[in-house]
Amino acid sequence: MKKLIWSFASNQFAISTKKNYRKALKLSLAHDKVLLKKMTDNPLDPDWTLLYNRYHPLHTFYFTTYTNWKASGGTSSGDTMTLNILLKLIPKKLDQWIASILPIYDKATAKFKSFFPKGRTPFEAGKIDDKITAIKTLSTTLNGDVAMEPTKHMIDTAYNELDAARGNQAGGKLTKTTNSDNVEKGRILVMDMQLADTGFLLNKYYANPRMIEPFFDLLTLRSSLQSYFTRKMATTENSQLTKNTFVDTDEIRGKVSKVGNDTDKVTLYLGSTLGGIDSTGIDFINNTEHKFTAAEFKVDLTTNTFLTAVTDGNIETVKLAVELY
Repeated sequence: MKKLIWSFASNQFAISTKKNYRKALKLSLAHDKVLLKKMTDNPLDPDWTLLYNRYHPLHTFYFTTYTNWKASGGTSSGDTMTLNILLKLIPKKLDQWIASILPIYDKATAKFKSFFPKGRTPFEAGKIDDKITAIKTLSTTLNGDVAMEPTKHMIDTAYNELDAARGNQAGGKLTKTTNSDNVEKGRILVMDMQLADTGFLLNKYYANPRMIEPFFDLLTLRSSLQSYFTRKMATTENSQLTKNTFVDTDEIRGKVSKVGNDTDKVTLYLGSTLGGIDSTGIDFINNTEHKFTAAEFKVDLTTNTFLTAVTDGNIETVKLAVELY
C-alpha cells in the first residue's frame, strides 16, 4: 500500500510551480503585496515587519532573476539569427573569392588546389565551427602571397564577422543558462519562504486557521495557469481574456483571423478593472502575427491586471488567438 504524505510535510508552493516560473512570480507578487500592506497598516505589530523584511529581499531577487531570464531568451535568439544569416552568405562569398583567385591561379594549378584541397565542401557542409575553421585555414594558406592580399582581406573580414557572431551566440546561450539557473534558485527561495510563512501564520492564527488564506493567491496555487486564449468576436465587443500580473519582459503573441469579409482590427488593453482599457492599446491586424512585451502597454502593471480585447465596430466577426509567454 502506497504511503500517503502528510500535506504539511510537502511544499505545495514549490511543487505546484515546478517548471512554471510565471506562476511562481504571480504567487510571489501576491504574497509580497499582502505582507507590505499588513506591515504598513499595523506598524505596532512586529510580526508583520519580521515577515515582510525576511520575504521581500527574496521576492526582489526572484523578480530580478525572472526578468533577466526572460530578457536573455531574446538576446540569444537575436545572436543566432545573425549567425545564420552570415552562414547563408558563405556560398556567395566563396564565389567572389574564387573569382578573384582565378585570374592569377587557374583551377588546374597546384597552387589553386592547395587553397581548396577538398573543393567547396568544407565551406558549405558540416558543422558551424568546421565551416568557420575552413575559412580561417584558407586565409592562413594565403599568407605571404602578395598577389592574394586583396582576396585575403575579404576572407579575413568574413571570418571575423562569423567568429564574432559565433562567440556572441555561445555567450548568449551561456548567459541564458546562467539566468535559468538563477531564476530556478529564486523560485525555490520564495516558494520555501511561503511555506515558512504558512507555519508562522498558522501559529499566529491557530484558533482560526482560515485567516491565513488571504496571504496567499490560492486560486493560482491550486490551478494551472492558462496561457492560450481564443475568442470569436463580433462588432463593438469587449471581451476579457484573463486577469494576470505581468512584468515588463512578459511576451504576448497573437493573431486575428477573418470569419466574414472584414478587414479591420482588434485592440488589446490592460485595465485596473474588469473590461478596463486604461493602457495604451495594442492593435492586432487581420491575418498578421503580432508579438510584443507587456511594457508596451505603458501602464502600471501592478494595478492593471485585466487583459481585454476590444473590437472597433467596423467588423463583422473575427477569431482572436492570444498566447502568453
